[in-house]
Amino acid sequence: MKRVIASILLAVMLAGVFAGCGESKTPAEPSISITTQYGILYFPEKWEGLLKTTQVEGDDSVEVTFSAVVRDIEMPLFIVTIGAENGVLIGTIRDDAKVTRNVYLTSSEIVFDESITAEEQRSILAMQEDLNYLIDSLNK
Repeated sequence: MKRVIASILLAVMLAGVFAGCGESKTPAEPSISITTQYGILYFPEKWEGLLKTTQVEGDDSVEVTFSAVVRDIEMPLFIVTIGAENGVLIGTIRDDAKVTRNVYLTSSEIVFDESITAEEQRSILAMQEDLNYLIDSLNK
């Protein structure tokens, strides 16, 4: 009887282990997909109308600048660099050819002027904090 219970427990544990071993790095909740030549970055969909990204390609790297846009005022949030060491290592990304590259983060300090309301400031700071969402999608 003990062997049967032990076998059942082992089967359940193995099923749990293999269930977490998928290749998908797509977040479970709705997201914005930022496609780069080295893979896809994900950011929360709730910022769809306020987020602006720009990409600059270098030698074996790409730099993606994330900015908040409020009433035509653009405020840099952070920069993600794929391939070249620039900032703090936050994870890896894999392209379609299964080549894995390091991903680095450089965060900007946001300085608000009097034209940005308190509510807009909270939204911008929340957008910057959502870089954790981006990091989590890299490390799945």
